[in-house]
Amino acid sequence: PLTLEEVRMLVELFYLPYHHGALAQELLEHFRWLRANSLSVGVPATAPDACGGTQWRGRAQSFQLLCAQTCRLHSRFVSTAGRALLYDLHPYLWDIRNMLLAASAFVLWLGCQSITAPILLERDAEPWVRRGGLFGELQALLPVGNSCDLFYHPPPLFPSSQLYLLRPLLPLDKVRAMDWGGGGCSEVSLGQAGLQAQLSRAPSLAGRLLGSFLSLSPEYTFVLEDEGGPCGYAAGALYAEGFLQQRD
Repeated sequence: PLTLEEVRMLVELFYLPYHHGALAQELLEHFRWLRANSLSVGVPATAPDACGGTQWRGRAQSFQLLCAQTCRLHSRFVSTAGRALLYDLHPYLWDIRNMLLAASAFVLWLGCQSITAPILLERDAEPWVRRGGLFGELQALLPVGNSCDLFYHPPPLFPSSQLYLLRPLLPLDKVRAMDWGGGGCSEVSLGQAGLQAQLSRAPSLAGRLLGSFLSLSPEYTFVLEDEGGPCGYAAGALYAEGFLQQRD
């Protein structure tokens, strides 16, 4: 069964429509502060105001831990709750979990920036695209404008505790990508047996697909992880025309 602490977390996430519990309030406060003070991340360590970057990273770590606790709560709830309670509450917990995963990935991305601030899509969303409660307030802080359906994933018909994490590219991932290109595609899970077999017969394909993004657009390359490690990736470029010219 769920522990008393886990029940408390569940209640605080869905306290009242316009009044949040302690956990939800802490998540919002951290996320608002991190978004508002993200420019301090790129300040060099030797600068007089470098302590701002240290404080930002400390609060980012606290926010990531809170998000991870909530994701573990989802997994525990799916594994231990009675079927009737699970099917009643799972859609709400599923939405919160997915929104926190998106917020967590956004904070990780902010933490990867250099002195140059990231380009945010600052456009007010129409009122009808936002929902209420903690989900709606977190949604309003993500720089997606009216494209809120980017993070909408209907709950599965059969709830699962499987957890996926989307995160920015790290230096170690570049080494793995070279392994994909030179020794097979064991870490690239495409979800289709036929494609997997084709990739194994043409081991340089994954490296060819990713190579130009790793060198020219690493800040817009993201890795998808499950409990076993990296299982997919998403790569993009801010200016497609310039990217294609440099690649060719």
